[in-house]
Formats: sequence, structure tokens, C-alpha cells
Amino acid sequence: MARLALYALGFIVAVIVANMIVRSFSKSDSNPTDASPKKSSGDSNVIRPFPNSSPAPNEDDPTEKLQKLKQLHDSGVLTDEEFSEAKAKVLEGL
Repeated sequence: MARLALYALGFIVAVIVANMIVRSFSKSDSNPTDASPKKSSGDSNVIRPFPNSSPAPNEDDPTEKLQKLKQLHDSGVLTDEEFSEAKAKVLEGL
């Protein structure tokens, strides 16, 4: 019984600390309209995730294509011959 109470206490402390961290981030933001999580207009307790701020990768960029091919080759998905052929096609497009 004491072990269960100790686990419950640890869980409660973790929830309180997590809540304090979330609140400290939302208070310290200089521009809350861009950086803070979006709240629903109907329910003030619902927090929406941040909008995707990372740019979408450019699939036409030869550098990114070559890097992806290198990763596939290093992981063993592409053979040496397949890698060379694919690399040549990318470089022909330059």
C-alpha cells in the first residue's frame, strides 16, 4: 500500500512540474500570438499544437536528392550500381 501511495505521489509531482514548465513557457514568450499554443475559442482548457514552422523540403533541390541517395546507399537500400546511376541522373539535371 505504501508503494502505491509513493507512485501516486510521484505522478502528482510530475504533473505539477510539467504544468509549471508549460505555464512558464507561455508567460515568457515575447509574442504570444505567434509562439504560444493556440487555444480553442470554445474551451479555454484545450491547447492546440504549434503550427508547423519548419519549411517544407524542396524535392527539386539536387543537393537534397543527393543527400537522400547517400543515406539510402549507406543504409544498404541501394547497391553501388544503383547509387551511381541515380546520382548520374541527378547530376544530369543540373
